[in-house]
Amino acid sequence: MTHEQATTAKVSGSLVNDREQTGPYRVIKVDWVGKVTVQSLDGTHEMQSDPAVFYRCNIRGEKIVE
Repeated sequence: MTHEQATTAKVSGSLVNDREQTGPYRVIKVDWVGKVTVQSLDGTHEMQSDPAVFYRCNIRGEKIVE
């Protein structure tokens, strides 16, 4: 997800998932250097906000088609 998508997910409370489907995650912090801090059931994680990795999802982690 891009910086703009991460910010939108944070503000709207949307869930995101990654390619490995280890989420869903809720975005809790967005840094200008391309890092996002996400919260999942197993804790808080810092990750790169790579558009090829993250996507919006529902509570089951399934991709939401935009």
